[in-house]
Amino acid sequence: MKFLAQQPITVAIIKDSNMTAVKEAYRFGVLFDGSPIAEKVLHRTISMLNDQDRLTCITVVEVGLDHATIEPKVRAITGDRACDVVILENEPSMTIRDRIKQYLVEQNESNAYIDFCAVGNRGLNVGNAVDGANYLGTVAQAMIGFN
Repeated sequence: MKFLAQQPITVAIIKDSNMTAVKEAYRFGVLFDGSPIAEKVLHRTISMLNDQDRLTCITVVEVGLDHATIEPKVRAITGDRACDVVILENEPSMTIRDRIKQYLVEQNESNAYIDFCAVGNRGLNVGNAVDGANYLGTVAQAMIGFN
């Protein structure tokens, strides 16, 4: 985990174990908390998209997050590129990872499958962690499967 956290490439692209046929267009999700690393992840993901691919930014409301600023930040980065911005409220008993997972499953069930999901190696609340610069953020750990 320390190795991944210290890399200059700040993004992990996650693909589930479901094998899908090659398609003409894919749907990319970006877990976006508004942090500088999340902005880099969004830029990197956009650079990988083909014109026909779809992009969805996913945010879970959490402590320290001004969710009203999320959509304007995303629009400033994406410019003319079409992008869905999804702001998810969280249940008190759910972790951020569980809420994201629930959303991804819901999308699959409604034929809106997200083929790839990008997450930054550190997020909004990394400053709260002891030695936060040397370790993956909690959401990245959970999404990659270290938790």
